[in-house]
Amino acid sequence: MTGHIHPDDLRRIEQETDLAAVIAEHTPLAAGPNEQLRGQCPFHDDQAANLAVRARIGRWHCFGCGEGGDVITFVMRAEGTSFAASAERLAEAADIRLRYVD
Repeated sequence: MTGHIHPDDLRRIEQETDLAAVIAEHTPLAAGPNEQLRGQCPFHDDQAANLAVRARIGRWHCFGCGEGGDVITFVMRAEGTSFAASAERLAEAADIRLRYVD
């Protein structure tokens, strides 16, 4: 493993990973407005359902603390891992063989 993960492989991770399922490993989600899922953000102490998940476009955002991003960003934040380690964990779960480029 040298260099950076190939951009095409990162896109595959985003396309082939169920964002809602990954987030639901850390906090319960319920149906919300406009095809969103809503839940309590695991990154700050708040009882409100400020976390919005737009699984169709692969993005999440917390209206309470301002955190947000894609599935890799969520895993990084939730599990305290690096970008590469988070991508590798998701790739392994999706059976994606990663390529590395300089």
